[in-house]
Amino acid sequence: MHQDKGLCIAGTMQSSNAFASLQLEGGSTIKAKLVVGSDGGSSKVRQMAQLRTVSWSYKQRGLVATVATATPNTSALQVFLPNGPLALLPVRDGFSNIVWSTTPAQAAELEAMTPTNFVNAVNMVGTADLFSAAASCAPLLMIRLSSSHAHI
Repeated sequence: MHQDKGLCIAGTMQSSNAFASLQLEGGSTIKAKLVVGSDGGSSKVRQMAQLRTVSWSYKQRGLVATVATATPNTSALQVFLPNGPLALLPVRDGFSNIVWSTTPAQAAELEAMTPTNFVNAVNMVGTADLFSAAASCAPLLMIRLSSSHAHI
């Protein structure tokens, strides 16, 4: 079952030449000319539509964290490292997101660090003490990087 904006799809989708029919939890049906599946890498909509995919792993991890900076950052910055890029992306109110793509081994080391040590590690590879004034760092999120393409 997939729930979005109050609709619960029970798990069946059928299509004819003109419409797709989605059966909802509770038994009612919605008919639409277009169904958009934007429900992630394990898309229930894609599975119901029986779309084939080709997927592969990049054998990298993406570490994502939010940092507070002493002065508001208004520009996206990116450093290209041997193991993958490190980016600082402005969000709002003096906060920026860090996205660091790297090997699984280095990602595990970075994820095990305290927030202060992580900011220090970023500063060591950043340019011009990119994050030296970071006041805090939210917990890290580690994501396995992969690609998946649907074939119609």
